[in-house]
Amino acid sequence: MNHISIDGVSLPAPESSTRSVALDVIPIEILERLEVHKTITPDMDGDAIGGSVNLKTISRFDKGGKFASIKTQFLYNDLVDAYSPMVSVAYGDVFGERGNMGLMVAASFQEREFGSDNMEVDGPWEEETAEDGSSGFFAPEIEFREYEVTRERKAISLNFENQVNENATFFLRGAYNYFSD
Repeated sequence: MNHISIDGVSLPAPESSTRSVALDVIPIEILERLEVHKTITPDMDGDAIGGSVNLKTISRFDKGGKFASIKTQFLYNDLVDAYSPMVSVAYGDVFGERGNMGLMVAASFQEREFGSDNMEVDGPWEEETAEDGSSGFFAPEIEFREYEVTRERKAISLNFENQVNENATFFLRGAYNYFSD
């Protein structure tokens, strides 16, 4: 019941039957910070019962001068006996005569293989009495399930900003996110 946005642009729910936004689609590597408001204020859109969460992508002016980073990660899941890679890169620089323009590019890729084992009961539990008079609860059907999932996530963020003065900044921001399960 909260309003979710990225850089101030509202994110729609991916399914028509719910209002929840799939936040696991957006990798943390392209984000700088989260702005959380526990309640909606009069200057905000009135489309939420709860509060507001704004995901802010990386800005060049948040980092100072030239900035570059590379992050790699490998996870191992023994349930599916697989390694899962993740890599992210970010580069940004400030330029212009007064150092008032900034460019920031961030990209991330992850392919994660994982799994789970579980049991599910199909139907209601029923109380039964045995011939000796003892009783207990029985499930009509127990299903043993094994899930193996490959999750792929790609993202790129591009921010160009022109800081005219302390009170005015013009920007062009774009983000692309891909998620597959």
